[in-house]
Amino acid sequence: MSAVREDAPVLGRTGAGSYPYTAEDDRDFARQALADAIIYRAMAAAEPCPACAVHRALLCVAHAAELDWVSAYRAMLAAML
Repeated sequence: MSAVREDAPVLGRTGAGSYPYTAEDDRDFARQALADAIIYRAMAAAEPCPACAVHRALLCVAHAAELDWVSAYRAMLAAML
């Protein structure tokens, strides 16, 4: 996985506007992506749903799956910290 932007400088190249790229940049990128995914999935699971209202657990299969993704992403994020 690489967090290098298209306009990012090549490793080892220095000059105006460049920065030293490190493996920590990849980890930061992955952590931010997981944090964003957690927010996105949690918001999707919180949307009102007629199927949830009639389900005996008050949570439909689709929304339960969204919450499963949230749990998985949180576990992955905790393992990275």
